[in-house]
Amino acid sequence: MAEHWSSAWQLTFAGFAVQCTSLVVLALVGKPSATAYVLFAIFALGAFMFAQASGPGAHFMSFASLSYPTSMRGTGIGFNQGTLRVGSTLALFFFPVLSAALGSGVFWVIALAPLMGLVALLVKRWEPVGYDADAVEAQWREEAAAR
Repeated sequence: MAEHWSSAWQLTFAGFAVQCTSLVVLALVGKPSATAYVLFAIFALGAFMFAQASGPGAHFMSFASLSYPTSMRGTGIGFNQGTLRVGSTLALFFFPVLSAALGSGVFWVIALAPLMGLVALLVKRWEPVGYDADAVEAQWREEAAAR
C-alpha cells in the first residue's frame, strides 16, 4: 500500500476516509440481526481499525516529528501527545454516555471525528515528508539577524 500511496498526507487522508465510511456503514447497519449484517458490521469495524493503524494512527506522530525543528520538537511532540490523550480520555467518558442515549446512532456522532480530519487535511495540505524544518528555522534566524 505504501508503494502506491507515497506520502504521509495521502495515507492519512485515505485512513480518515475509510474510517468515516466504516462509521457510516456501522450507523446504517445499526443493531444487526441477520448473519449477513453481522458479518458486514464486523467487516466495517475491521476496516475502521485497519484504517486507523495505517492512516492517522501511524502518521500523526510522523507529522509532529517531521514538522518541528529540533529546537522545538520535544514541545511539539509533547503537545501532540497531550492532545491525543485528552481526546482519548474524553472519548472514554463520553462514548458510553452517547451510546446509552443514542444507541447505534452514536456512530453518526463518532463519524464527525474522521470527517473533521478530512476537512483539516484538505484545508491545510501539509506534507511533512521531505520538509527540512531545521533548514527553515536556520533561514528564519538568518533573516531575523539581517534586520
